[in-house]
Amino acid sequence: MALLALSSVFTACTKDSDSTPPVITLSGSSTIEVVLHSDYTEPGYTATDDKDGTITNRVVVTGSVDKDKIGTYTITYSVSDDAGNLTQVTRTVDVVVNSATYLGTYHVSDVVTGAGAGTFEYNVPVTVSSIDQTKLLFANFGGFGTPVVASINFAKDGTLTISAQDLTGTPGYEGHLTGTGITSLDGTTLTINYTYIYADGTGTATCVATYTKQK
Repeated sequence: MALLALSSVFTACTKDSDSTPPVITLSGSSTIEVVLHSDYTEPGYTATDDKDGTITNRVVVTGSVDKDKIGTYTITYSVSDDAGNLTQVTRTVDVVVNSATYLGTYHVSDVVTGAGAGTFEYNVPVTVSSIDQTKLLFANFGGFGTPVVASINFAKDGTLTISAQDLTGTPGYEGHLTGTGITSLDGTTLTINYTYIYADGTGTATCVATYTKQK
């Protein structure tokens, strides 16, 4: 009986094992957008443990961001406490293009086949919609006059999409527009392939327009 009691005393005095992992807190958002060619600056982080206190200096950060290549990058933060409990958290960094990439005036060389065939040179001012920041507004689209404005969607990867729309603004140039585009990603050049069906029944124009941003 005495040995049993002694064993119970030692059991009661045994220190509880540490099975609680540390906590990593990221400064800022866990998802960040960086404009193409802009530097990524680490927002920071802290790490704490219920037994070891502040252990921010033990955090190991892995992963990198290529600011010159559109894509999604993952930064991983890892830390262990004295008991070996490991915690990992991640931050996602998206390198994207934004509307500011495209703003300005472009000189356009437009090769047209079908209705109104020929090669046409004109200038197009590009602005961004105040309602939807993913829409670019192209005035003088197709060289049809400044009041003729086409709305073109751009994606974060630099692709352009012209949703079906009817253009108005200059008498005689009303029509139905669809198309797609690609960009140089830095906004210096755009190539837009579009189809234009004239509302007056003149016919359909198939066009390849090369845009070069003016300095």
